[in-house]
Amino acid sequence: MPTPLNISIKQARRLLLKRQYLWPPRSLRGDEGIMSFFQRMRFAQFDPVNIIGTSPCIALAARVRDFTPAMLAAHLYEHRVLNDQWDRCASIVLDEDIEALYYNRGDTNWRTRSRMPVPEEVFQSVREQLAQHPEGLPSNSFPDIHFREALLLMLAVGDVEIHHREGQRRFFALAPEERRKRYQDASFFPNREDFFRWIVQRRVGSSGLMMAYSSYILQSIRGLGALKRREVVDSLAKEGQLISLQVENLKPLFYCLPEDVPLLETTDVPSPRAAFIAPLDNMLWDRSMVHALFDFRYRWEIYTKDDKRLYGPYTLPVLYGDRLIARVQLRVDSSAKPAVLRVEQWWWEAGVKPSRTMQQAVQVALNQHAHMLGVDPDEVALL
Repeated sequence: MPTPLNISIKQARRLLLKRQYLWPPRSLRGDEGIMSFFQRMRFAQFDPVNIIGTSPCIALAARVRDFTPAMLAAHLYEHRVLNDQWDRCASIVLDEDIEALYYNRGDTNWRTRSRMPVPEEVFQSVREQLAQHPEGLPSNSFPDIHFREALLLMLAVGDVEIHHREGQRRFFALAPEERRKRYQDASFFPNREDFFRWIVQRRVGSSGLMMAYSSYILQSIRGLGALKRREVVDSLAKEGQLISLQVENLKPLFYCLPEDVPLLETTDVPSPRAAFIAPLDNMLWDRSMVHALFDFRYRWEIYTKDDKRLYGPYTLPVLYGDRLIARVQLRVDSSAKPAVLRVEQWWWEAGVKPSRTMQQAVQVALNQHAHMLGVDPDEVALL
């Protein structure tokens, strides 16, 4: 095996943040910036919960200046250069990766809790109803559970697509013939082994760094169990397709893509900016790695019972420069006219010494987040 590169924790943090377009935040612009993010990350995890923005919108607002959800919706449902698709989980994926993800498709992708058999006549009925509604139908247009199961099974194999979303509601439509053919094309990789090599490299790139054989970063890859993960990662490292890194004072090896090694040598240090990090951001996939590199423990507590929460239901980590300095619970105050985005609660991390410059950076981040939501920003007073 090649000798690992020895790097500092600070180098590891900065490599991760640079790869993620977060050092500094909001360095991308407009529609081109959205596509730059996806061309590098390949996909972002999706969740429909929308309290202060959905997770992918919060992630893009941290990277793309003046981002709005309408910009993402246009790429998804008008231009179709991005797709609602399954990857590590429900995700927004580059359209150009449809064929490459063939080996990761299956009937449990969108319906993980059900194994209900669906009669063929139900599939036919769903097709007929969708054919009459090219503008899409929400799942509640099909009151029978068999019909909703059929929709999700057809989504998994590309027979139907998510036509658009209205809030948390998905509208389903028959996929065009060309897209169905692409979904069913198994020729991109000659075998599953080549697919494993590709998707492991892709996941490392989507995260920026991987600690050891991370089951968090490499989750939801069909057929890639723990032993196979080790085999594939070791093989890629031996061939130089992944670069192994030994981070000071940390026992596990880390891995990055070869093209990201120059990020370790970059000496430019941008003026610190602040950003709110989405709960399902690519950067946060492996919470144990975030703790190791940033000394920051994070859990998304939206599904945690009130009496078990340490912070709030939608608490976001706050990035400043190359550190995670705090966590924040934001709230849209709709009683104000016009509506205002407020800092409901704020928790500094131990050892952080707030400064006027830090507060000004947080205000800019709040202004950008309010712009994303289409509301006014509050004036922060954190010091």
